[in-house]
Amino acid sequence: MRELTVNGPLVSVVIPVYNRADTIQKAVRSVLDQTYKNIELIVVDDGSTDDTLKVLGQIQDRNMKVLKQDHKGANAARNLGVCHSKGEYVAFNDSADIWDACKIGRQLACMQEEAGRDLVFCSEIIHNLNESYVFPSEEQKALIKQGKICEVLARGNCVDTPTIFCKRSCFTVVGEFDAALPRCQEYEWILRFVQKCTMHFLDECLVESYIRADSITSDISKLLAAMPEIYSRHRNFFAQYGTEADFLIAPVYELYGRGCSFAYYEKYFELLSNRIDGQDRPVAEEAYMRTMRLLFSENVNKKYRIKNLRDGCDIDSILKKGIPFNIFGAGGVAKAFYEYLQRNDLANLVGNVIVTSVEGNDTLKDGVPLVELETCDDSVKKRPLILAVNNFNILEVIEKIEAAGFEKIIVLPGNGQK
Repeated sequence: MRELTVNGPLVSVVIPVYNRADTIQKAVRSVLDQTYKNIELIVVDDGSTDDTLKVLGQIQDRNMKVLKQDHKGANAARNLGVCHSKGEYVAFNDSADIWDACKIGRQLACMQEEAGRDLVFCSEIIHNLNESYVFPSEEQKALIKQGKICEVLARGNCVDTPTIFCKRSCFTVVGEFDAALPRCQEYEWILRFVQKCTMHFLDECLVESYIRADSITSDISKLLAAMPEIYSRHRNFFAQYGTEADFLIAPVYELYGRGCSFAYYEKYFELLSNRIDGQDRPVAEEAYMRTMRLLFSENVNKKYRIKNLRDGCDIDSILKKGIPFNIFGAGGVAKAFYEYLQRNDLANLVGNVIVTSVEGNDTLKDGVPLVELETCDDSVKKRPLILAVNNFNILEVIEKIEAAGFEKIIVLPGNGQK
């Protein structure tokens, strides 16, 4: 696919900014220095109180104009920018993010490559407070390339605002960003978009995104408030793909990953209880029960993780070193874990599938023996044993396994979802 650099249709780029005097110049220059030249850049200052406007005033470029508004938030600023835009196409950058010089040219070429495309989004590198990673994830990309963009979006967002390149006319069809939502406004807009317009994915990292401590993305409280509202608006979409509970439990993994106190979980389910009722009550209850199981499992896991780390026998070490092990359990959790192993070419490390009783159980894979706990010999007991069972059964199972003389017990974290 070619990259467009000559003059073609006008592309409007909108950058909202609030108190980013230290980053706005680089973000602006990455847009103005695009290899595709027929652009207009609209920077919307959202009531900055630092030197942002002073910095912008030092940038002299006829393709850029600056609008001002009272402090209403980034999405209100984006809406104002789109309202004043004149281009056939619209794209967005954020005030701390950097574009690849060929971003517009590549996305415009991709848009024009096939008739009927309304939006093209690309990959990006996200620099978080503690790590850097590519978004969307490899797993999301694989599904998107199979034409399953709706299935991906039903489980969570895969489109960041600075990666969007779309026809300006789409805003007439889809509507503007909802500035009243506390967070995930671009996700809610994309959910509306995908149900009315067409999307295409360009698997090239054309954006570097920087998440700062004061970014709205870092505010977990706003995420918790936004999710029940998004669910209520798009419940039929989530129901269509059978992901209602998956969507509602998504913030739980972020809470857990950040080490948040239980008060955050209580607040989230209080918000769910107040917002979701009637026919959706069972979905909220399922999300609650799955959360409790996750937390229960992780509390049990902490006890064994300390011992396992001391013995050099934690799950990550086993997989990285290629140490053979056995799996306890043959249900849904064990199957999910075994599928993970297969995807990563690690299934050959599994020696046996151990269960309390073979009656009513099937092995996870032909050729992997299904063995009853009481019949295991010493050679089996010396191998690490990874527990992949329903979390509420863990304590009872552990007692039986310890009594049977197994030496190395590892509780699978995250309910089997490695």
